[in-house]
Amino acid sequence: MTRIGIVDLDTSHPVSFAKVYAQMEAVQIAAVYDHGDVWPAAARVAERYAQDCGCRVVGKPEDMIGEVDGVMVLSANWDRHLARARPFLQAGVATFVDKPVVGRMRDGIALMEAAQRGKAALMGGSSARYAVEVCEMRARLEELGGALTAWACGPNDFFNYGVHAVEMLQGALGGGIVAVRLLGENGPALFRVSYRDGKIAILQLYTPGPFRLTVCCQHGSASTEVDAGKLYPELLTRFVEMVRTGEPPTPFADSFEAVKVLVAARRSRATRETVYLDDLTADEGFDGEAFILEYGRQRRAAAG
Repeated sequence: MTRIGIVDLDTSHPVSFAKVYAQMEAVQIAAVYDHGDVWPAAARVAERYAQDCGCRVVGKPEDMIGEVDGVMVLSANWDRHLARARPFLQAGVATFVDKPVVGRMRDGIALMEAAQRGKAALMGGSSARYAVEVCEMRARLEELGGALTAWACGPNDFFNYGVHAVEMLQGALGGGIVAVRLLGENGPALFRVSYRDGKIAILQLYTPGPFRLTVCCQHGSASTEVDAGKLYPELLTRFVEMVRTGEPPTPFADSFEAVKVLVAARRSRATRETVYLDDLTADEGFDGEAFILEYGRQRRAAAG
């Protein structure tokens, strides 16, 4: 039996993930802890989640160590991912960190260092990277002579949702992005994304509708639209495989690169210049503390 621990119940992900795990063979959620960033203690969300999943509420997250084989850090505040994942990584526990994996450069570096020191498997980021449609497209690109250019788009906010579009792009083309430049805005914001090997992609944020991806190759092109209803089983299957084998399905550095792309994109919006990922500073990034205040307010209002 593969035992999974859940840290934080801020978003809809823990409930959705539990439904997927319930359909998987020899997998169970064994423990849960919520820090209360979104839900007040009086809401007793951890207790209700534990009752629904048949798991135990622990007194502190570290109490899961020794009781779980893998842990999912699902906090909506990306500025707290490092502190909440580090004890598990140092103990050698396979760890998933939800998207966006971090908000600042220094935290991404520290997460990878903690995983290396603890010899722990680490993955994270967006389920869009593992979408069936994206994986099928990636398999087709070699048949079409290899990717030359691409266009990826997605809806909603710049960072918390924009990272889905970037990781979808990486899921098809891989990592290796070196620079970002704003092309223009007329509602949607368009950015040129340059790869080390010469590939060029257009990243379009604030786009109404689903996540879409088109790739132009030497001998043709391929387009797809991601079915959001099929995302989580693909992601969680890969996480469970990582817990069992110790081998991440994707280098964590790629999910960290997705964060860098959006940090560079934000700077390019301000400067109208090309921004190289290697030039980003350690403190540059997005404010998770500010995000969780508004996100929590919206979640509580929606819940009544």
